[in-house]
Amino acid sequence: MRFGNIVLICILLFIFSCSSKQEKTESKSLKKEKKQTVQKVESRKPDSYQKQSESKAETEEERSQNNCDEYFKKRFPKDSVKALIIDQIISRNSDSLSPSNLKFLKALKTQEKDLAFKHALNPVFRLNEDELGIVFYPQYKRTETSLISLSKEPELIEKHDTIDSETLFFMNEMRFHPQILDSIYADQEKPQIYYYTPNRMDSARIKDLGKFYGECQYYYEYSIQDSLLDSHDSLLIASSLKLKLEFEGDSKVDSLIAESFNESCLDCPSSEYLLKSFARLKGVDNLYFSYADTFPINDELETPARALIYVQENEFIYLWYSEVDLFGCSCL
Repeated sequence: MRFGNIVLICILLFIFSCSSKQEKTESKSLKKEKKQTVQKVESRKPDSYQKQSESKAETEEERSQNNCDEYFKKRFPKDSVKALIIDQIISRNSDSLSPSNLKFLKALKTQEKDLAFKHALNPVFRLNEDELGIVFYPQYKRTETSLISLSKEPELIEKHDTIDSETLFFMNEMRFHPQILDSIYADQEKPQIYYYTPNRMDSARIKDLGKFYGECQYYYEYSIQDSLLDSHDSLLIASSLKLKLEFEGDSKVDSLIAESFNESCLDCPSSEYLLKSFARLKGVDNLYFSYADTFPINDELETPARALIYVQENEFIYLWYSEVDLFGCSCL
């Protein structure tokens, strides 16, 4: 009887031992499976997070691009929009505008169709001691196959320049062509323009047409006969019309321009935020002429500029804007 009990106890101990061992094995297996599952989940997380991060970055980039598009659209509206605004200005101020100022506003809508010095508004710069004039870039129209010049100056220079312009392109110098205006105005005086400083208006004659050839920049220029000019004058703008201006700046307008300037939307340096108003078109309360410049020579700012600014309800647009790229953005 005792022997049978001993045998029974041994059998029970054996069964218990096997069961315990199986539980430990199953427990280890479950832990291993759980660990593998966790590892699989963890291994999937970076891809998921990366996709979310990329998607978020794309959304932020698109939002930033949309904001910049809207930024430029507000400051530099299309020509058709500017034309409508000019018509509204004329309609609202018809009783207070002088005939020359009325003609000026109408001419702003189509001024690229003639020689630059005949335009209603031009920027004047002194880029070095021997170079004072109307500085501009020709206007072009893009087609599917080419660029068509809307300005007449490129054709004039090409017609009269007997030296291959490509050999001069990297010379970084202004090349004038006196024979162009000499032939056009052979039997008469060269054309007169009206120029405007921060405090007065006067007149001068156009001298020659030239082009600056450089590795990273180029521009066209009508030089001005400056022998009779006051050496202390800071010439800012020129017009074929005798405009009536109120020579007064507005610090609120200047602050509005500076505070709304968004450098993050620009690929190249700009001096736009330094624009200072110096005159208002007589007959219109909120139409200002402005400039960003250093005098007596414009050799400090990377993009000296001139602008005509229309201000309304703490917002503004450029009805006209012109700057010279002295930084050389085309090389970036």
